[in-house]
Amino acid sequence: MRALTASLMAALAASTAAAGQQQGSIQLSTETQLIQGDGLRKGTESGFEPDFGVSLLQPGSQFGQLQMEVRGTRRGDLMHLGRTFLAVRDARAHGATWTLEAGDLYTGPALADYQFSNLSAASITFSGGAATARTPRTTTQVIGGRSSAWRNIFGTDPDTLGQSLAIVRTRVQDTPRLQLNGRIARVRTWDVKEFTRTIDGSEEAGGGARFALTPSVQLVGDSAFVRYRATGTRTWKSDASYLAGAHVLLARGWVQVNASRFSPGELPVLNASLQDRQGLFAAAEYDVLPRVRLFGGWESIDTNINAAGTSLLRPRGEADRGFGGVRLRAGTRSLFSLRVEDGGRVSHPVVSPLAEARLSRTTSDTGVISAEWQSTVHGVTAFARYTRRENIDSAFATSTFTQHDSAGQVFATVSQRTQLFGVATLTTQHAKSGEGTTYLQISGGGQQQVFRQALWLRVEGTASRNRDLLSGLMAPRNALNVGLNGQITTHTTVGLNVYVDRAPMGLPSEGNGWLTRSTLRIVHNIPTGSVRVASATSVGARAARGTGSVLGSVFADWNGNGQPDPGEETLAGIPVALGSLSHVTTARDGQFAFLNVPAGTEHVRLDLNALPVDFDPPAASDVTVELLRGDTRRVAFGLLPLGAIRGRVIEDANRNGQLDPGEPPIDGAVLTLDGGQRSERVRKGAFRFDSVRSGDHRIELLRESLPEGSVIVGAAERPLAITRAQPQTELVYLVSIEKRPEVRKVFPPRGGGGAAPPGARSAPAAPAAKSTAAAKRPTITYTVQVAALTDAARARAMVEDLKALGFAAYLLPPSPGTPRDPYRVRVGQYSTRAAAGRVATRLEAQLGIKLWVTRGN
Repeated sequence: MRALTASLMAALAASTAAAGQQQGSIQLSTETQLIQGDGLRKGTESGFEPDFGVSLLQPGSQFGQLQMEVRGTRRGDLMHLGRTFLAVRDARAHGATWTLEAGDLYTGPALADYQFSNLSAASITFSGGAATARTPRTTTQVIGGRSSAWRNIFGTDPDTLGQSLAIVRTRVQDTPRLQLNGRIARVRTWDVKEFTRTIDGSEEAGGGARFALTPSVQLVGDSAFVRYRATGTRTWKSDASYLAGAHVLLARGWVQVNASRFSPGELPVLNASLQDRQGLFAAAEYDVLPRVRLFGGWESIDTNINAAGTSLLRPRGEADRGFGGVRLRAGTRSLFSLRVEDGGRVSHPVVSPLAEARLSRTTSDTGVISAEWQSTVHGVTAFARYTRRENIDSAFATSTFTQHDSAGQVFATVSQRTQLFGVATLTTQHAKSGEGTTYLQISGGGQQQVFRQALWLRVEGTASRNRDLLSGLMAPRNALNVGLNGQITTHTTVGLNVYVDRAPMGLPSEGNGWLTRSTLRIVHNIPTGSVRVASATSVGARAARGTGSVLGSVFADWNGNGQPDPGEETLAGIPVALGSLSHVTTARDGQFAFLNVPAGTEHVRLDLNALPVDFDPPAASDVTVELLRGDTRRVAFGLLPLGAIRGRVIEDANRNGQLDPGEPPIDGAVLTLDGGQRSERVRKGAFRFDSVRSGDHRIELLRESLPEGSVIVGAAERPLAITRAQPQTELVYLVSIEKRPEVRKVFPPRGGGGAAPPGARSAPAAPAAKSTAAAKRPTITYTVQVAALTDAARARAMVEDLKALGFAAYLLPPSPGTPRDPYRVRVGQYSTRAAAGRVATRLEAQLGIKLWVTRGN
C-alpha cells in the first residue's frame, strides 16, 4: 500500500501546476535522536534513530487541497519507508465534495461522535485507504486497511499488524433538528504482535439518531447488531450494543445523562476503547453565582461483560464512582477548585474448574479529595495542587494505602524576552503492610530569546529523590535539559534538545549511571505559487520609561452603540494583539490583559484574520492608548453579531391564502435585502441570507422575477429584525399564479432603456452565457482557530498534539509582509459553517476553552 501511495504521489505531483498561482508549500524535515551513556540503562534502545521526510500541501483548481507526505525512518538496524500518505481533499464531482486518502491514516471510532464526556475514544490508526463524499444533506465514508502501531518516538514509523478492518458509515442531516447515522464494520485478527488479542472476528451493523427536541435539549439513541468470535473459540456469538442519552443546555450550566452497552465485538481493533463494557452516567455543572460553579456526577461501569469463552479468562469488573465539587473565581486573576470523589470496584474472576477453589471475588474502595489554586499577578502565574487518595483492598495489604500528592508551579515573565519557571512535587504513600515511599522532585529554569525574535534558548535542571520507607534505600536522580528552538530564517525552524540525567541503580555491576538523549529537528518550508510581499515599514525605537498595563474586554454589541450594555455577553477566545509585542485571547469571562507594557504610545487591535464568522468587526478595530509609568488603561471592543434570514417561496395552488402540504415551490425568484444592498435567487423554493448584522431590516420579493400572472399573497416588502432573542428569522412568501398562455419577458441589459417599444417583437433569445463573476466567485471555507502564539515552536508542538488527538490541525505562519504576526494554530478546512462548528464543539470538550469558527485562508 505504501509503494502504491508513493507512485500515486509522483503521478499526481504534476497536477499541482494548475494551482501554481495559489499559495502552497513543500516541507522538508528531518528528526534524529542519539542515545549515549550507561549500557545497563540504555538497554535495547537504538542509539541512533533517524527520520526524514518530504511533504506537499498545495491548493488546486479542480480540488480544494492536495496533501502528500513520504518519510524514511529506521527500525532496528534497517532503514525503511515510514509514514506515507496521499490525500486529495474537497474535489467536486457528481454533485458531491470528495476527499480521497491512501497510505498511513487515522479515523475516529465507528460509533458516531455524540459528544458525551464519558464516551471519548482515541483515533484508530491504519494503513489503507478512505473515501468521503459530502453533500449538503449527507456524508458517507468508506474505510479499508489494516491496523497499525506507531513505533518510534517521532510518531512516524507505522507498523502494520495482522488485523484487517473495513468500515462504512453515513450521516444524514435532513433537517436542523434531526441527524441520522448508520454504519457497518468488519474486523479480522490473526496477529497483533505484543498487544492483547481477545476477538478474532467481528461483524456489526447499526445506526442512531440525534434529535433536537428544543435548541437546548438533544436526545441521542444508537444501537447495533454485533456478531463476533472470541480468541480461542470457533463459535460465533450474536450480541448487541446500544446507547441512549440526553444533553441539556441550561442558561448557566449543562446536564448529561446516558446508558450504554458495548459488545465485546464492537470494533475490536487496536486503540478502540468503546467495547466490552456497559454502564450508566450522569453529570452536571451549574453557575449558582457569577463566580461560583458547582459540578458533580455519578457513573457505574461493568467491564469484561462476557468473560467466558476466551483464552484469557480476564476478571469481570464492576465499578461505581461519584464526584462533586466547586470552582470559585476570586477576582479576575485567581481560581480555586475543590473536588471530592468516592467509588468502589468489585472483581469477579472467571476460573477454570481446577482453579475454582482458590480464587474468590475481590473488592476495593477509593476516596480522593483534591484542591487546586491558580493565580496570575503582575506577570507571575502560580499553580498549586494537593490530593489525598485512600484505597482499601480486601485481598492485598500492599494495595491498602493512603497517598498524599502535593505540587506547585511558578512561571514568571521577567520581560518579553525572558521567562523563569520552577516546579516542585512531593508524593508520600503509606501501605497497610508497612511498605511505602516518599518521592520529591524539584526543577527550575528559564527561557530566553536569543539572536532572533523567534529563537528561544531553554535550560531546565531537575533533582529528584525516591526513598523506600521499609529499607531506607534512596534512589536519586539528577537531570539537565538544554534546548534551542525556533525560527532561524523566514522558512526554516530548528529544534535542538539535549537531555542528560544520572540515575544510579545501586547495583555492584552498574556503570556510571549517566544517559544522554539528544534530538535534532530541522524543518524547511518552500512556498509554491506566487506570493505578493508587502513592503516593510520601519518602527522607531522607543526609550524605556517604565511600564503600564492595558486591560480590556470583547463583547457582543447587539445594539451597535460600541458600548457594553446590560445583557450584552462577553466573548471568550477572541484574539487580541498589542502592536507587535504580544498576542492573547480573551479568557472565559471575555477579559484580556497586557501587563508590563513599555510606557508610550501603543496600538491595541483585534486580529481580524481570526475573527469568528459569527461576527463583524466594529468600526474601530484598532485603539491607540498612551501609557505613562504605572498607568492602567481599559479598552472594549464590541463585535457586531451576525444572524441569518431564510425562507421559502411557495405557489398557493388552491388560492386559499394559506400554506398547505404538497404545494409546489417556485424557483428563480429574486429577493433583495435592505433596498437592494444584497440579493438572493430562490433555488428549489428556498432562499437564505447569511451574515446579516443584528438590527432592523427589510426584505422584498421582486414581482418582475415571478412567472407571468403571479400575485403575491400579502406584502411584497416585509420588515424583520435580527436580535439576541431571535438571531435567525424565517418567513414564507405565498404566490398565486393565474394560468395564462405563456408569455416570456425579455429584460434589457442593466443600464438599458427599459421595456421594449409597444408592438416590438423580440427575437429568440440566445443561450445565456455563464456569469464570469459567478464563475470566479471564491469558495468560502471555514476553519477552527485554536491559538495564536508568538513562539513558533510552541505553535508547531500544539499542532502535533492536536494531530495526535485525531484533528486535522495545521499552522498558519505570519505572512512575509507581517513577520511579527502570531503563528495561528487552526483545525480543518470545511466547506460549511456547521461542519466546522461540530469540530469546534469537540475541541472545546477536550481542551476546556472557548473556540470560534473563522474563515479559512
